[in-house]
Amino acid sequence: MRKAIFLLGSTALLSCAFGSAVAQNAPAPSANASAVAEPEDVDVIIVTGSNIRRSGYSEKAPVQVFGAGAPEFAVAATINDFVGNLPANAGSQLSNVGTKNPNLIGAANFNLRNLGAGSTLVLINGRRAGKSPLADALGNQFFDLNTLPTTVVKRIDIQTDGASAIYGSEAVAGVVNVVTKLGFEGAELNARADFGISDSHGVDLAYGAKNDRGAFAVYGSYYKSEKTFNTDFDFLVDRLIDRNGDGLVDTTANGALVNSRFLSTSGAPDEYRNFTTGIPTGTAVIDPDCAAAGGYVVSPNCLYDFAEQSGPISGEERYSGFAEFRYELANNLLGSNRMSVFGEVGVTQNTANRAAGPLTAPAGPTGGKYTIPANHPFNYFVASGTSIRWAPGCFDTVVGNEGGTCVPVAVTTRDQIRPLGASVSGRNAPVDSIFTNDSERAMLGLNADYGNWNVSAWAQYHSHESSRSVPGNFVRSRLQAALNEGIINPFGSAEATPTATSLKNPAILAGNDYDKLAAYGALTTLVTKRKATQKTYDVLVSNGELFALEGGSAGIALGLQRRSETFRFDPDPNTDGAVADPTILGKTDVNSAFAELALPFKDNLEVQTAIRYEDHGKVVGTTLDPKVAVRYEPMPWIALRGSYGTSFQAPSSNQQGGIVTSGSVNYRTVGGVATCGGAELSSFIVAQVGRPVGSLKPQSAKNTNLGFVFQPSKFDASIDYWRYSYSNLIVNTQNAQAILDESCAGVANGQPPKVSTSITRQPNGQPTSIILALQNADEALTDGVDLALSYRTDTDFGKVGARLSLTYVNKFAFTTGVTTAELAGTRNFLSGSFGSLPRWRGNITGTFERGRHDLFAVARYTSSYRNDDPVGLVTVPKIKKFVTFDVQYGYQFKEMFGADTKLTIGVKDIFDNDPPNVGDNRPGFDEQVHSPRGRVVYVGLGLKY
Repeated sequence: MRKAIFLLGSTALLSCAFGSAVAQNAPAPSANASAVAEPEDVDVIIVTGSNIRRSGYSEKAPVQVFGAGAPEFAVAATINDFVGNLPANAGSQLSNVGTKNPNLIGAANFNLRNLGAGSTLVLINGRRAGKSPLADALGNQFFDLNTLPTTVVKRIDIQTDGASAIYGSEAVAGVVNVVTKLGFEGAELNARADFGISDSHGVDLAYGAKNDRGAFAVYGSYYKSEKTFNTDFDFLVDRLIDRNGDGLVDTTANGALVNSRFLSTSGAPDEYRNFTTGIPTGTAVIDPDCAAAGGYVVSPNCLYDFAEQSGPISGEERYSGFAEFRYELANNLLGSNRMSVFGEVGVTQNTANRAAGPLTAPAGPTGGKYTIPANHPFNYFVASGTSIRWAPGCFDTVVGNEGGTCVPVAVTTRDQIRPLGASVSGRNAPVDSIFTNDSERAMLGLNADYGNWNVSAWAQYHSHESSRSVPGNFVRSRLQAALNEGIINPFGSAEATPTATSLKNPAILAGNDYDKLAAYGALTTLVTKRKATQKTYDVLVSNGELFALEGGSAGIALGLQRRSETFRFDPDPNTDGAVADPTILGKTDVNSAFAELALPFKDNLEVQTAIRYEDHGKVVGTTLDPKVAVRYEPMPWIALRGSYGTSFQAPSSNQQGGIVTSGSVNYRTVGGVATCGGAELSSFIVAQVGRPVGSLKPQSAKNTNLGFVFQPSKFDASIDYWRYSYSNLIVNTQNAQAILDESCAGVANGQPPKVSTSITRQPNGQPTSIILALQNADEALTDGVDLALSYRTDTDFGKVGARLSLTYVNKFAFTTGVTTAELAGTRNFLSGSFGSLPRWRGNITGTFERGRHDLFAVARYTSSYRNDDPVGLVTVPKIKKFVTFDVQYGYQFKEMFGADTKLTIGVKDIFDNDPPNVGDNRPGFDEQVHSPRGRVVYVGLGLKY
């Protein structure tokens, strides 16, 4: 990180020394842009969807353009907010609840068409942005959008059809090109504060300068938001915790039909059994201090409430910086008409924090159990036949024995032990779970013109390190030693009467010392690390005036690319519990060559062709991906466009080595033992390891797009039909819950689950890890329609505009073997491969400008869809539609604070809608579709000097 900061500072200083250069050549906005981009300083441009530099272009591919001032971008506090509101995007993790993949907390990604985060390629100024070590559930790595400061964005271009022939592997569903602001002059300061369920604030800085030789710009951004707890959200309390509204946590003991979904049978305190022989015997006895310690007595359990140990929105603190420059060298250097050097450097440090609390310990050293010895200072259990009874009087020299024999006895917990309790949980936790993402990116290139030919070459390095730190974990051997020595008190007295002294040794207090346990080595923070690097070396040669045709000059682009990627996963070594997660190492080297040709046969007819060859090595092999696109204009205001191509995505090093994630599963128990059809529902976070079934083959896809564009003077309309046909798609054919449920299929109630090679269990049947089948599915076929309408006019009252953006998913057929499932219009809770996919998503935006005033409103619509969660669908078989409204007002002050100053005030989700209910199961809403934030009021102040 220090190296990256040094590079950032050096680049900025170097840029200042150079002065300024010609403005960067950047993609031009399409006709259906949400906001008009600033004029470019040069006539020759590079367009998203093409590598050819030319002076005039009409897009053959569907490209949505969102300027930094567009309503879709203006209401977003982060790029993650922007992503979640795009109709074409589906399946991204939006709220950081982490139910499906907790490793993604603090990250943001695009997932166009729900084809996987690794199927959308992100570019910065037309060049690959990099790749993070984070991955979706299928092991597809992606570029983390949170590593970019929002202040660098001039606009974001989104190409919503396959572009592998132009940009290479991963551009399957489309391309997102982040265009920066190089070429602007002056200084900008923007501050914003959001007020809602999770308050946040941020400050952005930007400074740019230019002259006739070059340009440079530096950007900085700071953002901070507050974490939340489940109980902060009334709708979660109503749906999962206190369903009858009596102010009590639901338990069957207080009249509720079912217990709160945040109660665990692994209590703190728990129930205890005789363990004299090293085998649990007799009836389990609930800790008498269960209720006083914050537990809930629901016979035969003392239930632990973990609602405060997580929340739908994590806190974040992010520092990011970015610098870029372009400098024109001496004329006629190396025979060129013009030669310039350009570069970019970016660094980001992002820390997300989430509520934490005491976790259950790994399987104990004696038959999966821990021994609480008879001489433990707070073990007041004595023998009662083969069972036990609680008899503190046997050890009280003042009160004396209350009757019966007093034979101290070793005990163990019935369920998996949770040694610490409510005093260190949630709001009381001494430390949070921490997720850090540190990245650095550097690029340096040379650009030269030789007549009509342009040669551009650049080298780029991107590194991203991610770590996940989860406190409240235990080391098996040290925990047993702490129990033996009386250093930790697992009984309810630790929470109920922490200042009380032991009846056996008055020098020992009942309460536990968190720091002492950590220093002793019994308590630890589990830290896992991931790192990914990407090096690219590119050479691009283009000519926008190759030869003349009737419709204009033909253009050509030729290029070579060398790409080297590494991936590493390091599990935490500081535990002697269950089998540790494997270390995963991966390396991929790719060589590619590509060509593109633009042929304007007529004034109203142009054809674009492209082909790309990639060599991924002997194991994966090679691919050849062509693409052809056509635009025909029968009238100046009507155009027809279409494209067809193939794409290729090789198995990532993460996929080939194995995907390691974790997540919560539910299973039935009787007396703490896993039992099919058991009356008690237990939850546990298990390791989920996706392993290849046989040899993984490359993924390939065929992409088709057909569009109609209608552009009279003040009105723009476009409709595009898109279709993606995958073969050999790498997917998980089931999720962990489905595999666990299968172990009880056909098993009579009251019997133990079937033995499965995919499930590792503790002696009491509790699952600890589940192996998922990672394999090439036969096919995934999806198609649908995008519709965009916009209108803008001047009136006597001011400038008025309106825009509609709508996506309809007609089909998403996923085939494995002989089984085909339709995923469109479904939550896809059990697929393990694809996210939630409502059929309809759309936004309607209205704008008004008059003098120094501007106003806009946005209505967002998501259709209803089928719930396939086996637990949730019992009460909610269909998840309801969701409609929200945002509004923003802005006023431009003149020369306030010595600068052009703009004040903005806005409200997101004006009517404070709760996300639709998904049934009686955690997390209580669909974190991939709906935001849990409700109404958010924000205020922003922007200054331009």
